[in-house]
Amino acid sequence: GVKSCQYSVVLWDVDSNDWQYKNDGDEGVKKIVNNVMSKVKNGSIILMHDIYENTYLATKEILKQLNAQGYEVVTVSELLGNPKAGVEYSKAS
Repeated sequence: GVKSCQYSVVLWDVDSNDWQYKNDGDEGVKKIVNNVMSKVKNGSIILMHDIYENTYLATKEILKQLNAQGYEVVTVSELLGNPKAGVEYSKAS
């Protein structure tokens, strides 16, 4: 189980569903952006896959919108404050 794991287990609380829209052109990029922006909140961890062109394009727009709304994008360690082994995290408390 998680408690016996030698690593922190970090899950997400916002799923971009980017894989579903990887081949949908500009419309797919818009759907990815909307999926994230409609669910994101302070402390969110967003799931995205760095292997799709549409994800890259959506990420640029998401970062722009998050910045405009005053969000700061940080690493998991910065967000969770040095996560501990054997503990499951899904967002900042």
